[in-house]
Amino acid sequence: MGRMYSATIQNQAVGTAPQDLFTMVGLTNVVFRIHSIVITQGSDLGDAQEEGIRITLIMAATAGSGGAAMTEQALEEGLPAADIAVTRNNTTQSTGGRVIHEEQMNNRVGFYYKPTPEERPTNAGTASFVVAMNSTLLDAMNMSATVVWEEIG
Repeated sequence: MGRMYSATIQNQAVGTAPQDLFTMVGLTNVVFRIHSIVITQGSDLGDAQEEGIRITLIMAATAGSGGAAMTEQALEEGLPAADIAVTRNNTTQSTGGRVIHEEQMNNRVGFYYKPTPEERPTNAGTASFVVAMNSTLLDAMNMSATVVWEEIG
């Protein structure tokens, strides 16, 4: 098994417009594999408006912009910094690429993506991996999210 890392969005205000929650881009010789993604929100729990939020996983997209760089965390002490650059909340969304998974996230239940080993998306080189929120929200929300990946090379 390779080196394991995570990046976390903590109770971030997310406006109503669609955006890329995570964009991950590796260095030239890096192969990385997604192990899990969790997205939840905590500001609409007492709200009567239930929403279906379209979450799309995209490989090899052209990265968007307008977000913020993240600090990745090693899941084992002593590992070097990740070879993946991760940004969050890109308000200018990515373009192109291949959609590999899409589903509607219920705003009260959240999105839990933990594929079997055979189904884990694997990116190589400088191709990006994007977790996009492709719905216009009824109102702004505070979202938390975590992506966990393995760097293989």
